[in-house]
Amino acid sequence: MVIAIVAKDAEALKAQLASDDPSPMVYNSPKPDDVIAVDQIVEKWPLNLRPEDIKIVPVDDVFAWN
Repeated sequence: MVIAIVAKDAEALKAQLASDDPSPMVYNSPKPDDVIAVDQIVEKWPLNLRPEDIKIVPVDDVFAWN
């Protein structure tokens, strides 16, 4: 599977994706308890990504701006 992500700070995102740190969900409004329960599982789900699995591609290498 290939996933493309646009990020303001790609190096920080790469470090976060390759780490085993949890990534808690953040919402602008309260959510039901069942949603929060699933989120608590998902935030700790291992991605098993290594830094070498993640490639940062500069935007100019992806799109032609002519």
